[in-house]
Amino acid sequence: MDVFLWCASGQRLLDTISEGFPTILAYTIDTEKCTSPAIFMSNLFYTCSLMSKTGLPTLLTCTKTDLQDESYVTEWMTNVESFTLAVQEEQKRHPDGSGGERLLRSMGYVVEEFRSHLDVYHLCIVTDGRWWGLLL
Repeated sequence: MDVFLWCASGQRLLDTISEGFPTILAYTIDTEKCTSPAIFMSNLFYTCSLMSKTGLPTLLTCTKTDLQDESYVTEWMTNVESFTLAVQEEQKRHPDGSGGERLLRSMGYVVEEFRSHLDVYHLCIVTDGRWWGLLL
């Protein structure tokens, strides 16, 4: 997927498809693993870079919502202070971490502009059929 999206021929193919058909970019995150602010921000930052590169409307899809409540995703995306608190709590739990809490807080503000252009779709293929709504 990465090679396809970042190479010139992949961009040409995306442009051709999006000119002829309604097209959105769906980026899927593992809701259970993204409870870590660093992993969450890494995924969000990558989503925003793809959205910026392709110029396509983008949908952030949260999976495994049966294993992890996904409400934090929307909260962190719409409330930078809430994300900052999560970063601080993570740093307290792992005081010998990478020391990247300042960077994470800064990234929270950097991607704030992109957040308003991202729709979030929560789904669990195991327990419900909402994933069909993605296809329609």
